[in-house]
Amino acid sequence: MDCKGFVLSAGYGTRLRPITDKIPKALVRLGSKTLLDYGVDFLKKFGIKQIGINAHYKADLLEKEAKKRNLLCFKEGEILGTGGYLKNLGGFFDFPLIAVNCDTLFFKDENILGRLVSEHIKSKNIITLVLKKLDGQSFTSIKCKKGKVLSIGEGSFFFTGLQIISPEVVDFVEFSIVDVYKKLIPLKKLGCVEFKGDWFDCGTLKGFIDANFYVFGENENVFYENASVSREITVKKSVIYPSRIDGNGSLVDCVVYENAFLTLKGETFKGKIFV
Repeated sequence: MDCKGFVLSAGYGTRLRPITDKIPKALVRLGSKTLLDYGVDFLKKFGIKQIGINAHYKADLLEKEAKKRNLLCFKEGEILGTGGYLKNLGGFFDFPLIAVNCDTLFFKDENILGRLVSEHIKSKNIITLVLKKLDGQSFTSIKCKKGKVLSIGEGSFFFTGLQIISPEVVDFVEFSIVDVYKKLIPLKKLGCVEFKGDWFDCGTLKGFIDANFYVFGENENVFYENASVSREITVKKSVIYPSRIDGNGSLVDCVVYENAFLTLKGETFKGKIFV
């Protein structure tokens, strides 16, 4: 089955501010790559050659990066929503689209895209979602059985931000993709497969920190090369990019992003991002 790929990148990245005051969320760096790179590499590994992204917030920066990566960039003058972007793709959306949120990272479970496409074809779905079992997270719950989504708002699974969408979905789309899901459920055209690997939501501070720890294989803190931290600073469960932190005090569950210059005067900061 021929497929194209798409990385959803138009959001404001509100939960990662103030990093995203300057750059779109898709261009936030994690390790040696941006979040956009993770999504693109994930799709390319499956053999997908034609990949698009959408852009609204700081669209010019995303458009520039898309050109470097040979991606098609679909600019949205007004943000079109989690479903509305599909009507903006024109002739690009002539094959099923494997779409992934730019802030969701997937590790292990190497054949997830193969299973996703296979289930989509076999069950003749219009959309097939990749779900993961809820384990104390506060995500919207989803109920499913035998490869079909039965309801949203109850159940033991949640949506991971990865799905395959057939072109006929356009007839159902307005703004929100969730509204489309609700239309497809009674038609038995909303399918699902389960992801059994390691998954991270990098749109949140906690998820972003956890993903850094995972990528670097660290347990206490992540210090990027050229991170300079005073001996009088206590750092716990935090991520320190190439930056400089002087003075004395404590950082707990924090991110100090690259090129930041921070002077502590005995304070303790918890759950903050510094740029």
